[in-house]
Amino acid sequence: MPETAGIISLHSDKSLLKQDNTSIELVLLMEADLLDETGALSILFDCMSSGERHSDSYEAAYRQICRFSCQILRNDPMVTPEAVRIWEEKKQLVRMFVHSLANDLDTDDDSQTL
Repeated sequence: MPETAGIISLHSDKSLLKQDNTSIELVLLMEADLLDETGALSILFDCMSSGERHSDSYEAAYRQICRFSCQILRNDPMVTPEAVRIWEEKKQLVRMFVHSLANDLDTDDDSQTL
């Protein structure tokens, strides 16, 4: 088992996720790190961030969500089956939320293109 300090020092290098020689402990830490602030939490953070900049526009919040939260839609970094399943659920939630918000705002759903 790798030492804890070594794993922690490497956990930001997500390129290690898909390498065959990466320990399962490091893979699990990196997956948890990626899953931690995606999906609903990411959308919530984007809304708070948009409001923090005194933006009072739903459109501005939508653009913020598309720019940041929708990054999950472009990546499939997970390795373990459970993390893959959770990642897909989070992607589906973001996809449905952004699509619904785009409909409510009567704008094109450009979450895949921003």
